[in-house]
Amino acid sequence: MRGRLSKRAGQGHHRPVRVSVSGLVWRVHLRESASLGGLQQTRYAGGGPRRLRGGRSVGQIAGHSDQNDGPAAKLGFRPDQVVLELGWDEDCDDDLRIDIEEVTGNELLDGESGEVADVVLQWWRDDDGDLADALVDATTDLAPGGVVWLLTPKVGRDGAVEASDIADAALTAGLSTTSTVSAAEEWSGTKLVAPKGSARK
Repeated sequence: MRGRLSKRAGQGHHRPVRVSVSGLVWRVHLRESASLGGLQQTRYAGGGPRRLRGGRSVGQIAGHSDQNDGPAAKLGFRPDQVVLELGWDEDCDDDLRIDIEEVTGNELLDGESGEVADVVLQWWRDDDGDLADALVDATTDLAPGGVVWLLTPKVGRDGAVEASDIADAALTAGLSTTSTVSAAEEWSGTKLVAPKGSARK
C-alpha cells in the first residue's frame, strides 16, 4: 500500500512548482487547464519571489522573510530533512505542505521515490483502509530514528479517526504515539516513532 490515488480523478495533482523569472524563483501551484498552454496558476506560496540556492530559500526578498513559527517548524521539521508524503488527496492542506518544503528546502517525495526519508507525512481518513498496514508501509523507507506524522481529519470532520484506533494501529506497526497536535485548520497530527533500540525492518 504505497500512496493513494485521488478520489476525484481528472482534476490533477496540485504540486508546488518552481518558476524562474529574472533570477527569482516563484513557488506556485499549477493545475491542468485549457488556458495558458494547458497550465493555470492557482496559488502562490510564501507571498513573493524567493532566490533559492541548492533548492533552499535564502535571505529576505520582496518584503518576505523566513518564518520560524510556521506550522512546519512547530511540527519539528528542520532544514535538509527528506520528507516522504503518502495518502495525498485534494482535501490535504496545501499551506502545511508548502511550508514543510520551505522549511526543509526539499520538495515532498511520493511513494515511488525509493529514497530513505527522515520523516513520513501520512495523510489518513477513516475510510482509507487498514491503518496498521499503512503505517507498516510508511516505515519501509523511514531512516533509523525517523518520525511518522500521521495526519487525520479533526474530531467532528468527515473521515476523523478515533484516537484508540490510531494507538492500536501504531502498536501493531511497532510504533509509539508521542503527541497529538493541531497540524492544520482541518487536520490533527499524531507523532509516531519507533521505540528506542528497535531495528527498522
